[in-house]
Amino acid sequence: MEENKGHSSSFTMDYEKEEIVVTVYAENTQLETRFTEKDIKSMQNWFELARYKKADETK
Repeated sequence: MEENKGHSSSFTMDYEKEEIVVTVYAENTQLETRFTEKDIKSMQNWFELARYKKADETK
């Protein structure tokens, strides 16, 4: 995998909109996306499903 030099990201909370704001910095570009609590819970469900499937494969 190639290392991305100079690329970074950060996140913060927008308390007024109740969203997590993720900013990605790459070369001359800055991208921003927002996640709601519903989005985060959905992501957690995917991680739980992956753990469940991995545990099931080891049986």
